[in-house]
Amino acid sequence: MKYLFTKINHYRKFINENLVDRIDKDIKILPVENKMNLFKRSLSINEEIFEEPLKTEYNLIFLNDSFMKIIFKSKSNTECRLDLHVIQENNELINHIAFTTNDSKYDTIPNNLDDYNQYEVEYNQPTNKYEMVEVLNRVRFILNDLVDKNKTNNNFCIGGTEIKSKNNIYEYFLKVVVGEDGFKKLKTDVYPDIEWGLYFKI
Repeated sequence: MKYLFTKINHYRKFINENLVDRIDKDIKILPVENKMNLFKRSLSINEEIFEEPLKTEYNLIFLNDSFMKIIFKSKSNTECRLDLHVIQENNELINHIAFTTNDSKYDTIPNNLDDYNQYEVEYNQPTNKYEMVEVLNRVRFILNDLVDKNKTNNNFCIGGTEIKSKNNIYEYFLKVVVGEDGFKKLKTDVYPDIEWGLYFKI
């Protein structure tokens, strides 16, 4: 079992909204006050939290004027990619972000519908849930760094997915990083199958 510790108000809100104390069957959310009790009971704790961005070396590649990819590696030496698709919505340029294991086949988005659907299936293969927390901490560092260096603006969106545990982790991540009022879950046609995304500034 993996534990994610959070402030008591975040914990209570999560319980009220979801009626469970788990983000995933193997990831349990607990108030930080419970941390010492777990240590006293000598449980094996593998703690992963979102309190600090994880300094990360990365390579930024512009594939075209509205599509950039960022290559970086995880602790397990897996080569990952963070993709930023710049899309104009309501007179603002929004960086729609996604990440997956790196492969050059994702550098070009297919025009053919069948090919595009296959592209989406392969791109959105479930991420290792234990590595996902680490990768999100790296993504946080990279987004901060891109904004600080004026490589992009500070408008971002993570699209919803059909995997509930992923959505839970994304929302929990944003609650910790930008606060309860720092992001909005909005309807959008950018993700036609899901129809919503999480919009935020880093």
